[in-house]
Amino acid sequence: MVKKSISLKDILNLWVSQKKDTNHISIDELYDFLNQNVSLERRAEIMEHLIRCSVCSKKLKELMEAEEKANAMDVVFLKAAATFKPEWPIRVQTEGGKYIVTISPHEEEPERGLITVEVDRYWTRQIEGRPIVVRDGNKRELLRGTVINGKVAGKLDKLSDIELNGIIIEQG
Repeated sequence: MVKKSISLKDILNLWVSQKKDTNHISIDELYDFLNQNVSLERRAEIMEHLIRCSVCSKKLKELMEAEEKANAMDVVFLKAAATFKPEWPIRVQTEGGKYIVTISPHEEEPERGLITVEVDRYWTRQIEGRPIVVRDGNKRELLRGTVINGKVAGKLDKLSDIELNGIIIEQG
């Protein structure tokens, strides 16, 4: 493996000497580039191309934004029949494993309760201090708050109206 160092002067000379490149990099290769799944030699070639090509630079930026957005969301899918009747409290982990969602009814008022979202310890460092929004499968907002010490909690009303299948947790 040869590491190639490129100076600013080299880049500017290359930019001036080259015609506009019409051979664009595929979205698959840009994804591999983003995730460092290309050789160092090919990585240098892609970087040189990105310097000259605004089309591919824009595609890479959009890909990075899409990946960031995808990493900021997680979901709960219950593997039960449509006639599922929950037994409270409900405690489920999201599909991506980032969060554990607990919904507990109030002892004296069963239509009221508490929702708690705990961040998995692996994700705590990345998510700590960030705002999150929790919505049920019908897009009803259940919780909005900031992750502090790996947790967010809030009060809930109308527990029987909550669509538990398809709970979405989004950062931001």
